[in-house]
Amino acid sequence: MPVPDNDFTFVKDAMKALCREHGIERDRKATVEIAALLVALVKEGIHDAEELKVLVRERWMEAAPLFRGADSPAEPPSRS
Repeated sequence: MPVPDNDFTFVKDAMKALCREHGIERDRKATVEIAALLVALVKEGIHDAEELKVLVRERWMEAAPLFRGADSPAEPPSRS
């Protein structure tokens, strides 16, 4: 489904839902990581908020070692 050039509310909705779902409020690093994954997926052509959330969870789990050191307590969103 094509997205109008100026309507990216689906990205905002996915971002808010993921952050709320996983208690990410003041963790700027986690917020930036999620935002970067969302942008990458939109560039790949994903324009559905639900699909974005599922794919961000999967990719964040895969990328966790790249974003954080092995000793970091930060956790990516769980697959719930």
